Amino acid sequence: MQSMWAGTLAFGLTDIPVRLGPATRPRELAFRQVHNDDGGRITFRRSCSACGADVSYADVAKAYQRPDGRLVPLTDEELASLEASHRIDVLGYTSPGAIDPLLVSRSYFVAPDPGGGPSGARGYALFREGLARSDRIAVASITLRQRTARAAIWPRGQALVLQTLLTPDEITDPAADSAPLDGPASESDLAQVATLIAAMTRDFDPADYPDTYRDHLETLINQK
Repeated sequence: MQSMWAGTLAFGLTDIPVRLGPATRPRELAFRQVHNDDGGRITFRRSCSACGADVSYADVAKAYQRPDGRLVPLTDEELASLEASHRIDVLGYTSPGAIDPLLVSRSYFVAPDPGGGPSGARGYALFREGLARSDRIAVASITLRQRTARAAIWPRGQALVLQTLLTPDEITDPAADSAPLDGPASESDLAQVATLIAAMTRDFDPADYPDTYRDHLETLINQK
């Protein structure tokens, strides 16, 4: 597993050395902007609004913009100091259906760190098996990529999955941009919908729902 973060998973009095790696691998096809006349790629200049000079990526720094418009520069060292705690702290436990799916942001695999030795591996297995047998997910806190977030941890086979969670205020209100709904549907209409749903209900298998757009796009690209 490609490791992108290393630290400890802390639950109760136990600290387990773990690593985080990506749990998903998007397969989107990337497009480039080109000049329609000759096919040349379009480039974008990284220039300074103050002096007009082209700026290399090595000379680019981060700054926070205050509400009054003033920019406050922040160094990589200052930002890294905020992420000094490489810990996943378990805050509590809940049932699998208690977390709104809209809150899920990113998914990662949590693996035992080989440097943790046999005791780390035992602690990892104990935590994973405890979650599986109790049918619970852990609610945790993690600082990742300069942001502290709540996270859900749950067992998947012999591994653990960590999903970072958005905060409730990051979920938009659908009613704000929606037209008023008509009155309640009739019982006969609801019965027909229930029959249709029942007829099309089956166990979910992602292979049954291929990405036909990507397949057609790859075919088009190969033909050109």
